[in-house]
Amino acid sequence: MKIKLTHIYLLILLIINIYLIKVNQDIYFKYVVSKGKTRALFGLYLINYTYLIYLFIFELLLYIFSNLKNKNYKKTSYILLSTFLFLLSIILIFFHPWKWFI
Repeated sequence: MKIKLTHIYLLILLIINIYLIKVNQDIYFKYVVSKGKTRALFGLYLINYTYLIYLFIFELLLYIFSNLKNKNYKKTSYILLSTFLFLLSIILIFFHPWKWFI
């Protein structure tokens, strides 16, 4: 069975989103355990996670390539799935969902 490039793009997007969920969970647990001054200066702890921006750039490129490849074939299911995964990664990186559970 031949694996298509689109499937690889979607798999990578999915793996990165699972990793982003794990990172947000770790940040949440660190925040819950911290007290006082540590909570007040928790933004300094988040500087350790600036590498997530590079993951976002990588996901953006994957999203563009997967949609350009599928645009020729008119496979809307792949385009919708890649768009959903990309929007999920935007939420996980820029909107800090770990703060919603405090």
